[in-house]
Amino acid sequence: MRWAGRLVGLLEAGADAELVELLLEHYYDPLYRHSEKGRDHAMEVDSTDPARAAREIASWIERASGPPTAR
Repeated sequence: MRWAGRLVGLLEAGADAELVELLLEHYYDPLYRHSEKGRDHAMEVDSTDPARAAREIASWIERASGPPTAR
């Protein structure tokens, strides 16, 4: 069975979880990895303190995107 036929078959069978898993694994993940080549987004966050983790992530995003621009 061809790839598209398999996806359509899963959709028609109501196998949503398997369909989503296949799409993520074989389409979206590789597409995302390709678009991120050459970018350094490495970051470690301690998730034992969710509030602190959220602040660290927000700070990292702010540094990565630069200062806000006036409109």
